Amino acid sequence: MLKKVFDYILDSIKETNCCAYSFIHTVLFNTAKIDGNDLRLENLKPLFSKFKKVIENFFPNIIVVLENDDIVIKNINFHFLNNEFNLENDNLPSSSLGNDCCLITQIKTNLLLNGDLIYSDKFEENSKGYLLEFCFKTEDKRLNFENILSKINIFLKKRERFGQFYLYSSGVENIYDILVKIGLSKIALDIENNLIIRQTKNDTNRKFNCMKSNIQKSVTSSIKQLEAIDAIKDLPEFELLDEDSKEIALLRLSNPNATLRELCQLHSKKISPAGIKYKLDKIINLYKNIK
Repeated sequence: MLKKVFDYILDSIKETNCCAYSFIHTVLFNTAKIDGNDLRLENLKPLFSKFKKVIENFFPNIIVVLENDDIVIKNINFHFLNNEFNLENDNLPSSSLGNDCCLITQIKTNLLLNGDLIYSDKFEENSKGYLLEFCFKTEDKRLNFENILSKINIFLKKRERFGQFYLYSSGVENIYDILVKIGLSKIALDIENNLIIRQTKNDTNRKFNCMKSNIQKSVTSSIKQLEAIDAIKDLPEFELLDEDSKEIALLRLSNPNATLRELCQLHSKKISPAGIKYKLDKIINLYKNIK
């Protein structure tokens, strides 16, 4: 996940009230491991400042430190923690918070802990290059998160890969709707703006490539026309051409870079670009026959 996206999601989580409590709850549920007298949250360095501030707002006496990349809650009273977070037998708090704002905080926090918003040109067409996915180490944790999502009518696809359990959406419209539902409208708008910019660039590239191709064809045709005219202009066969063809041939020699439409404007009579091309093609065929 891009750092600016990660930081925006983290900043959107409030540091007081029930949502902050839900943030603590979700972090512990997903990452907490007992380490002697401490509680260790592995590889959560990016969340340290937010987690420390939030938990100290609720429990000023709890000591939270950073050890390498791990957040460590020092000398924790597990009886107290059990009362506060309803620790289950596997030493993880159960997911029991149910207010809408708390559910949204749980989803945001899971996006930080287990999720990713990925862009790649290799994804299928309807994704427009975007994939939203959540990866869990156990099927129970995936099921727990599925239940949270279902409460606000978010339903994701499931798959298993290399012993990991995934929930994902690869449709950009679905991803957009999910982000808006969980209060991440700015990221949704960024995706929409990015799609508009990419579409504009693609349209510009297509137009440029088409124009480039047309120019190349025009240059190639002009070279063939000039070669044929230059080869026959002093031959008797040239005098056998009708007056329009001879005028067009001389105009082409005098204006090697002119388009067919420009040659029309230079011709003494009213003639279409298709008429100009027809006459020049006849000259090329005459040249081939003479060769």
